[in-house]
Amino acid sequence: RGPRRRFDWLGVTLLVTGLPALILGIQQGNQWGWSSLPTLGLIAGGAIILLVFTLVELRAEDPVVQLRLFRDRSFLGDALILMFTQGAVTGVMIFMGLYLQIVLGYDPARAGAALMPLMLPVLLMLYFAGRCYDRMGVRLPATAGAIVVTIGLAVLAIGTRSEQYVTI
Repeated sequence: RGPRRRFDWLGVTLLVTGLPALILGIQQGNQWGWSSLPTLGLIAGGAIILLVFTLVELRAEDPVVQLRLFRDRSFLGDALILMFTQGAVTGVMIFMGLYLQIVLGYDPARAGAALMPLMLPVLLMLYFAGRCYDRMGVRLPATAGAIVVTIGLAVLAIGTRSEQYVTI
């Protein structure tokens, strides 16, 4: 058993107030108007709170997020690859579900079934990627995953362009 760690209440409080404020301001910008006081206030307030969060975490004895990890160029590069890959996959899943229903006329169950070929490999590879990471580090699994996702997105783009998608 390691040394007892202190809970970073200030860091948690700043994170759970700053991040939702920033996201809400960005999400509602189109509806409320980008120059409206609520939009600008939430975006500016959230950004300021997150800046304070960063400064607090850099000085905290037991931080919520160990920001010093990002000084390592390999870690930063791998984290950026994973962030962009996850962003692409999440965006595709959301918009592809809508596309299948609105444009191609699929009911929600059929649209969900159509997305399974994209999600099943991800779920299966999560198990193996963790073991591969433990043996080889993050670079190979992250690179291989990015390549596989890119190929999958290309296949989806081709199917989307032809407005045909094979389902069960």
